[in-house]
Amino acid sequence: MNDVLPRWALVLATMGAGALLMGAIPPLIEGMAPGVPLMWWVGRTAGLVAYLALWLAMMFGVLIGSRGGGGWLNNGVVFELHKAWSLIAVLATGVHVLALVADAHSGVPVLASVVPLVSPRLTAAVTLGTFAGWGLIGVVVATLVKARLPTWVWRAVHAGSFGAFLLALMHSVLAGTDTVTAEVRLMYAGTGTVLLAVVLHRLALASLNRVETRRAG
Repeated sequence: MNDVLPRWALVLATMGAGALLMGAIPPLIEGMAPGVPLMWWVGRTAGLVAYLALWLAMMFGVLIGSRGGGGWLNNGVVFELHKAWSLIAVLATGVHVLALVADAHSGVPVLASVVPLVSPRLTAAVTLGTFAGWGLIGVVVATLVKARLPTWVWRAVHAGSFGAFLLALMHSVLAGTDTVTAEVRLMYAGTGTVLLAVVLHRLALASLNRVETRRAG
């Protein structure tokens, strides 16, 4: 029997998890900044969800390359989760950007969401977010036209998701007003550390496989 869960079930489950996150984060934000405008709430909540979804998409993407973490996880399920969290990351990023440009108090014009270095407020932080957004769009477009691209081109563009994640992390740290709290700083440090550990584990497995291949040959 195929033990890979149906795609629709995985998508619904991950979107449900995203909805729970969006329901849990606003009370935390309210405690940090009571009385702030609704669009600020939406923007910050969507931003945090987008970051966490991107982190999970990266995690599952790395696990695909290591064949489920060296056999610990079902690679089919990991692949579906990677796609589902990638979708949530894209959707949440779109909501985050729309909420910010719609918030009259954000100081971020519409043009700054697509053009680097034009935001009059938090210029560097917003620019990092703009570059991260373009990087994410590039990966999505490359994936959609994967069949028409040489394998090396698709792999190179897909590897750019690591750069997009690092830019998103720096953007979140510099632009997020909630970064002053210990809980949020710990979240950023923890997610970054865990992703690094998973990447190192994948590299170690690849190195071990090469050694075993040479010995077998």
